[in-house]
Amino acid sequence: LEAGADVAEAEAEAAEEAALDIDEDAVSDGETDDKDDDQYTPSRLRAAADGACAVALRGALNHGSRATRLRGLDLFVRWLAPDDERDESGAKKEKKGLAAMLDRSDHAAARRAREDAAKTREALREARAGRLARLLALPDGPDSLKSGALGGLWSLLDSVDDGERRKAQAAVARIMRAVAARGEPGRDEDAFLWSGGECPPEAFVEALLGVSDRRFPDRDDDAVAVEAGWSADLARRRRAASLVNACHLACAGFAAPALSGACFESVAPVVELCGSRDALAERLGAEALSCAASTESGRGLLAPLVEAGVLERLMEDGGSTAVRSAAAAAVAKMGLAAKALKSGARETGRLLDAATALLKDAAGGSTGDDPSAAERAVEVLAALSGHSSAKEELAHGSGRTGAALEALCGLGKAARGSDPVAYGLALLFANLTVTNDELRRRHFREREMEITPEQYDEFQRITKQKAEDDADGDTPDLARARARKLCVADGVVALARLASTNPSPNTAEKLAETFCALATDESLRGTLVQQGGFKACVALADANSGASDKARVFAAHASGKILVTTDPNRLTDAQRLVGIRPLLWACRQLKASDLCHFE
Repeated sequence: LEAGADVAEAEAEAAEEAALDIDEDAVSDGETDDKDDDQYTPSRLRAAADGACAVALRGALNHGSRATRLRGLDLFVRWLAPDDERDESGAKKEKKGLAAMLDRSDHAAARRAREDAAKTREALREARAGRLARLLALPDGPDSLKSGALGGLWSLLDSVDDGERRKAQAAVARIMRAVAARGEPGRDEDAFLWSGGECPPEAFVEALLGVSDRRFPDRDDDAVAVEAGWSADLARRRRAASLVNACHLACAGFAAPALSGACFESVAPVVELCGSRDALAERLGAEALSCAASTESGRGLLAPLVEAGVLERLMEDGGSTAVRSAAAAAVAKMGLAAKALKSGARETGRLLDAATALLKDAAGGSTGDDPSAAERAVEVLAALSGHSSAKEELAHGSGRTGAALEALCGLGKAARGSDPVAYGLALLFANLTVTNDELRRRHFREREMEITPEQYDEFQRITKQKAEDDADGDTPDLARARARKLCVADGVVALARLASTNPSPNTAEKLAETFCALATDESLRGTLVQQGGFKACVALADANSGASDKARVFAAHASGKILVTTDPNRLTDAQRLVGIRPLLWACRQLKASDLCHFE
């Protein structure tokens, strides 16, 4: 107990010291004043702190246990990319009405405040870039400080432990975002620049690729790698593929230059990695291909693979679940970008079959070699859920494949609203419960367009922009049947689970749309009350939920629909009272529909 108390006290002291030093160190240039002989000047103290941090990283990442290595990654991020950025968008949303008008009255002061904030952010970025540049400028060598710190991070990129490997990728991504220069909105396609500046992400990636590999894995139980079948060449290629994934985490536009020039000479070595019969190598290689398909430049690199049928073969006959799921995600991204995936098309059916099979394997626990297979399957299904035929197959199944709705609801009940898979599930459920025509009318109404959907359809027919066989066969009756099937499969429980576990604003908006669509059917309103749907709607409509006004209106409208036909005597006192505030708030929203105000 005394030892545990000492450890806790030491951790608390370290946290306090780090909290005190982060803001001061982030804006320092790290240069010492040679004319000042005082060894305790701030510049000399910061330089000493930088050196001590690099020494600690070298020891922790190369010779520490797994717990120590994880702490070393945290230290790496706090040293080069401290999380000191404020959520300005959230602060702006707090002031509305008269307060917002008063804030906007002094335009000159507001403009100066924005300019000062931009200068401060740029100064912090330059300071972090300078600190990383000084680390990369240190001499090379097997036992040098630079090789020790960067080599430890490089070796963790293909760790056999999923959590450790993903944390290493996240650390690399955060460091690249912290030092990368921001692109100009009107000129640059990406939010961050790959090259340019004192220490761009390109230089950091080249430094990681240039460190010496660890020749043999450790023998400890929590080692980075295992001895059986370990190869230095294979480890290097695995780490390069993992580095491509880290670049994609930092910025989607970084994946293409990392894949084609920095980490690999071409896409061919990555395809060979997918067929290496090494589970981790196949997973990392397939993820690199999927990341590259997220941008236009990356899709250009993968175009020869599509023409040769390589991606389709990997999708159907891949050696592992990781390869099949990542290839399916890449094919879906490329097909959607090229507008080649149409309802009832052969490519759409093959993608739907592959994603449904992956999802059912994940639900049955047979995807142990790839925990993220379910996430990629949901990504593909969410992309295809805009087609009417795909909606029907997902809900009811067909002669080609079985229904996937139960597996999706099961995944939703086990996930959290903050998980990466949450938005895909929310988008999929929202698309299943409405028709495409309703989504289009909602789009026209929200943007206050002067023409109606019917007039737009007539314009497309006259200008031959839309073929006659592209007509959507979805109807409100079909959408109602899918909504009932969703409730039967415990979809309300899954939606309530996602809504109550800190969903992102975009996820909360899709969840609220789904609740409102379900509440349209009077026969489902009792199920919404019994299985927590009404409680979730009230929580989403609350001002402290962090959801957007659009999501709050949908949630309040769903609450109103439920209370219209629900006997108040069947509700508890708490349920009757909590519904009052969101209803009153919705009545004051001028942009809400007349039906929302009435109900």
